[in-house]
Amino acid sequence: MEIEVKIRLPDRQTFDRALSAFERSSELLAKELQENYYFDTTSMQLERADFALRLRRTAILKPEELACGDSKGSVVSTIALKSKPILVDGISTVQELEDIIDDALVNQILDNPDNFALKSKEHPILMELSKRFPNPSPFRLLGKFVNTRLVFSWLRFVVELDRTEYDFGEGYEIELEHSDAEAAKGELTQFLETNDIPYTFSKGNKLSNMVLGKIV
Repeated sequence: MEIEVKIRLPDRQTFDRALSAFERSSELLAKELQENYYFDTTSMQLERADFALRLRRTAILKPEELACGDSKGSVVSTIALKSKPILVDGISTVQELEDIIDDALVNQILDNPDNFALKSKEHPILMELSKRFPNPSPFRLLGKFVNTRLVFSWLRFVVELDRTEYDFGEGYEIELEHSDAEAAKGELTQFLETNDIPYTFSKGNKLSNMVLGKIV
């Protein structure tokens, strides 16, 4: 179960102010450049069952690499199968299976999404997908977006500042994963208010934004 706080920032100027506040009070752990790809079947079997299927390719740059001007970093690919998302008052809970996946297999799936089924024996999450959806209609790419994530160590938390590039524009969000999400939300919102940073609680996740073509 993934439990996290999701805070929406209204615009790029506010995002930059929040970034400056965390840079002053926190330690930068990494910068992540993410490519996110979501899939479903042509008959939307996953959506109808309240599931989401994502491939993510992430270039991770550590502070010392950023200081040296490295723009590539180390690349890690992951697959995630999520279900039953709930987002209320800025706290998101979702059941999630996530694991590293070989980048060659990612490329094969991107070239032909039906490899989710054809290659089901090559990864545990693909096997789980085939068990839950044993007779899928053809798979297809639902959509994609790029996310730049700055990861900070702040107080006793790990905080992620996201600038997400959708086809329709950009979105700005702060995420904080913690088992005591209510306490984390209280400390995070107090920090934003102390630094005069306007915010709202996210009403939808990034997949919802992508599908609807707007920030929700």
